[in-house]
Amino acid sequence: RRKLSEKAVGDAGRQAAHDFSRQALHAATLGFEHPVSKAMLRFEAPMPADMVGLVAALGGETTA
Repeated sequence: RRKLSEKAVGDAGRQAAHDFSRQALHAATLGFEHPVSKAMLRFEAPMPADMVGLVAALGGETTA
């Protein structure tokens, strides 16, 4: 988790340090209750390749 006041990788001013030209934000899983049917909906998305490279370069893990 990050606070809204903290800069994320990809913010102006940090771009040159990591050579990443966009916000480094990714929602791997999103879920919610449908407002009409009340069915629980869940969506998953793989991390984009450029972000996988960034996470690896920063010494992080891309798998849970």
